Amino acid sequence: MNEAGITVERPAKANKAEAVVPDDLAAALGRNKKAQAAFDEFSPSHRREYIEWITEARTDATRTKRRQQALAWLAEGNRETGSTCSYTSNVASATRTAFPPTRTRAISPFRFSIEM
Repeated sequence: MNEAGITVERPAKANKAEAVVPDDLAAALGRNKKAQAAFDEFSPSHRREYIEWITEARTDATRTKRRQQALAWLAEGNRETGSTCSYTSNVASATRTAFPPTRTRAISPFRFSIEM
């Protein structure tokens, strides 16, 4: 409903096309049956997330590294992708090794003033 109280129909959202699996990923999945089975069980959006994470790499070395990492995650049953999985593993490792701060700074109580 708009400001005048008139009901306005919203246009229907277009369905996204099925993501095309790159040849190198398809070949790698074909060699790893566990990873292939896990990938096939994913929803189209989840598959698209994996494919985009791999294909958006700027260099071939990064793309190869991401493909190998994705295959390892899929084979072990990990459903997370790319930055999400890397973020959670980095957070977990950071909490295990709590480094003391290298430099501390006292915050003055007069740093922020409230005007009345």
